[in-house]
This record gives sequence, C-alpha cells and structure tokens, in this order.
Amino acid sequence: MRKLNKLILSLIISISIFTTSKAQTTLAVGDLAFSGYVSGGNGTSISDRFSFVLLTPVTANTVIKFTDYGWRTDLNAFSSGTLLESEYTLTISSALPAGTEIHITTNNITGNPTPTATLVGGGSAGTIVVSTGASFLAGNMALSTAGDQIFAYQGTFASPTIISGIHKNSYNTLNGDPTTTSTAAWDGVIASGSLNASSSGKPAALTDGVNALWIGAVSAVPPVVTEWDNAFFACGPNVSTAALARAALNNQANWTKSDGAPAFTLPTGCNYLNVLSAPTINTNPSNSTVCEGANASFSITATGALTYQWQVDNGGGFVNVTDNATYSGATTATLNITATPASFNGYIYRCVATNGSGSTNSTGGTLTVTALPVNPTLLAKTPNTPTVADGTPVSATFNAGSGGSGCTDDFRYTTNGGATYLPYTPGSNISTTGLAAGSGVVTIEGRRASSRSPCRATISGSAMGVLFRRRAGV
Repeated sequence: MRKLNKLILSLIISISIFTTSKAQTTLAVGDLAFSGYVSGGNGTSISDRFSFVLLTPVTANTVIKFTDYGWRTDLNAFSSGTLLESEYTLTISSALPAGTEIHITTNNITGNPTPTATLVGGGSAGTIVVSTGASFLAGNMALSTAGDQIFAYQGTFASPTIISGIHKNSYNTLNGDPTTTSTAAWDGVIASGSLNASSSGKPAALTDGVNALWIGAVSAVPPVVTEWDNAFFACGPNVSTAALARAALNNQANWTKSDGAPAFTLPTGCNYLNVLSAPTINTNPSNSTVCEGANASFSITATGALTYQWQVDNGGGFVNVTDNATYSGATTATLNITATPASFNGYIYRCVATNGSGSTNSTGGTLTVTALPVNPTLLAKTPNTPTVADGTPVSATFNAGSGGSGCTDDFRYTTNGGATYLPYTPGSNISTTGLAAGSGVVTIEGRRASSRSPCRATISGSAMGVLFRRRAGV
C-alpha cells in the first residue's frame, strides 16, 4: 500500500509539473494593441503583414489567434459562411515581457506558405499555424486594399474572447454604401444581406480609441470615404506604461498612413514600456584590403537592431553613406562597395545600429585599396626627331610608374625587333652604328614589372609599352 501511495503521489506530481509547463497566459481585452499593417493586395508585389504590442507579460505556450473575418453584430460572432477568410494561431515560444512588439509576415510573395512571427531586431517569437477547414480560406491572410480588419482573440472561433481589433474599411451612405462607418459601431449591424469581405461591425467588448482602432475617415464632401492600404504607429508619444501605450496605439492621430507600396518597415521598433535596450554589436566590421576596381564589403551583426546606417570617415569625420553607383546596402547590416576607386584607400567604415531605445556604433573597419600598376611614361627622347642618321646615339628618360603590389619600374631595349632585350638605364645612350643594315629600329620600353598577386592580374603580362622608337639611316 505504501508503494502504491508513493506511485500515486509521483503521478500527481508528474501531472502537476506537466500541466504547469503547458500553462499559458489568459489575456483580457486590451492586453495587446496593433502597431501597424501592410496590405499586399495593392499590386506592388509585397507581402501582407502586421505587428502588435503585448501590454501584459505572457508565459511560454501562450496562444493568440488572429483573423481577418469581420464581426456580425447581429449574431455576436465572426461572419463565417460563404465568405472565406483566414485565421492564424500563434504559440509564443518563450516568456515575453510587456512591451514586446511582434511582427507577423504572411509571405504571400516569397512562395513560402508558412507565416512567420519575429521580434524587434530579429529572432522568432513563436510558431504560427494557418487554420484549415470549411470555415477558412486555404491560404495566408490577405488584407484587402478595399477595406479589411484584424482581430486578436483567444478561445475558439465559435466562442472567442476578443482581445483587440483594428479596422480599415470605410463606408458612407453618401457613397451608396449600406451604412456609414463610425468609431462607435464601425460598419454597424452587419447582417448576411450586407456582408462582404471588407466590412465588419465592432464587437461589444471593444471600444474604439481604448482597446481597438478604426483607421479611416468619412466625410460629407468628396472624397466621402478614405481608406489606407498601409499604416503604422509613429514613435513619439509616451508609451512608457501599459496604459499610456494602449491609449497612444489606439489613437488614429498617432498613425502614419499611405497607399500603394509602403515607405516604412514593420515592426515599428518603438520602445514600448521601456522594454528595449540599445542594440548590442556582436560582430564589428573587419579591415578589408582589395585591388583598385575590385568589390569590397563590410558587415556587422547586432542584437536588437531595427535599422542600420553605414558611415564613412575619409579624413573629415564620419558621415552617412547613401546608396549610389558605388555603394549599396547603406541601411542594411552589410555595406557593399562596387568597383572600389583607388581614392578610397584609408577610408574607415562603421555602422550605427538603432532601435526605439537608442543607437550603438560599431568600431571602424579600414579599407586598404592597392592601386593597379601604371607603366612609366616617356618624359623625353634625345634627339627629339622621328629619324636619326646611322651612328647617332639615342636615349630616353621616363616619368615613374606607380601602383601594384610589390611592383618596381623596369627598363630595357631591343635593336632587333624584340628577338633579344638588354637592360636599360634611363638617360644613357644607345649606339645606332650599323643598325641601318639590320632592323633599323631601336625600341626602349618602360614597364611596371614583378607585380605580386592579387593586383597583377589586371595588367597583361608585364604590361609592356613601346615608349621610344628610332629608325637608323636616312
């Protein structure tokens, strides 16, 4: 019996531990707020996406569901039926503090059917499952540019506990619509006769401006309705507490809106509830040595970075790099330099990583550019005439060559058309006696020779140039 009691106690403890490990946070209305959305259905080849902020801490395994179904106020339920919309189930992978912003991308364009949930600065927030079945569209969420909405909830689709919502449809009876959208009721009583994929009533649990938000406008003069393809919360208002953040996020005046391709990225990266710390630079840019005309790059890795800005110091202090024919990736983690000019030798590059809490500068990486070999050029020839009489001494002097790795100037001459060469000292005389009977030509060459890799392959052989030629005899 004692052994049996121990076994029962052991099972109880095991079940208790298992239950605790699987526990999740039960969210109440207003425990999260949306911070941005992008509608991919605007013909700009972009993926639908949205972001939201947790306004209460959550444990691992917390489940939050999102749908773009509208709300039937007559049935107090989602508007399932002939119109099929999507639903995501997000399972948080680890405990997250209040103030955490999560970005969900639906990957409509990439060909990857699995949506992703990421944190500010990268890293997974958890896993997403796309709901299937007769009530759901067999695919990812597609936010219509003609109006749509997103609801966050827990529980089941048939019996949801609404947490928050964002609505971006606008109706106006002056436009022939069945109702006029308002903050009080959104699109009002949406029954089967007036139901479409863009419209939604407002659940009774939500109050616009408090724990939900309508992005749009109606007017008595044209345009009688205004809808926005994309919108995001613009950092600036005080979001240091959950109450302040909730009020600021659910105030349309704090949002920036646009149509077409968005000129912003999500998540917003604002420092909600002061949860963010300035980015940490994990890998600084390394020094780089390249040949003139070759490509170069500098990279960093950072934790918590939302944006990047490369800077260059060419002797006058650091200034921002902008993309052009030479630079690309100026606002990414990797800066690329195309066909590096020799004039960039000694430039120093660093990256500024930023999020809503502040910025962190990387250390600088120095760019060393080895100039390509340039042959010596003719300075003077003596005598300075096209031809000379047989027996007239000839000579040449040169401007020095430059560039190359380990290169030196080298001079030689030939009197038999290149069959043999002899070393030449610039300025010294070469006898032409008897040459008229032979080739009748003296060729003196100046070249940049003995170039070591990696910068020698840009010249052909020894990069010879005919710099002096005299025909003997007249």
